[in-house]
Amino acid sequence: IYSTQRRTASLRKTSPAARAARPREDDPIFAAIENHLKLENAWCDLEEAREETQAKAQEKHGRRPSPVVSWRNYVCGSDHIESIREALLRSPGIDPITIETEYWDVQARLLGTELAAKEWDERTGLAAVRRDIDRARTAWWQAALQMAKTKPRTPAGAGALLTEILKDLQMDWCETALATVVKGLAAMEAAAPRSQIKKAA
Repeated sequence: IYSTQRRTASLRKTSPAARAARPREDDPIFAAIENHLKLENAWCDLEEAREETQAKAQEKHGRRPSPVVSWRNYVCGSDHIESIREALLRSPGIDPITIETEYWDVQARLLGTELAAKEWDERTGLAAVRRDIDRARTAWWQAALQMAKTKPRTPAGAGALLTEILKDLQMDWCETALATVVKGLAAMEAAAPRSQIKKAA
């Protein structure tokens, strides 16, 4: 699951020169990484265009209503209300009934803010822009998961995947990617003796 705050921190531009510098070996991880970066940059471009358009719209229509609300010490949106609820229920000295009551109140407040934000988008012409961004974000996320599950076949490929993990270490796909790197390295190590024997022959 990704939130607006996390994905904004993750967005970054990668220069064509940097992408071209990666070694082109018979390793599927490089194509997966390229696809992930391409879709991330496409998403980033849409977000930048949306920010410019929204800034101009706010001059005429006022600020867009925020789609988040406060809940105790949290800033809560619909995409992470469940994780906040679970965290609060695990807190010591918390009355579960009180948390459940607050939870439904927060749900009602979120519905109101989300409807207000959507109405603002329709009025300003930004609804279509946000739909494009949602599609781009989904495509990027699917590419990230595909990359995370693609097993490197070379040490260079394993290193390239680890580099991507370090760039976005807070993202949920990183745990899957780390497990994939471990499996890939184990497969390379197991295959090494056979390769050496073949080379010697």
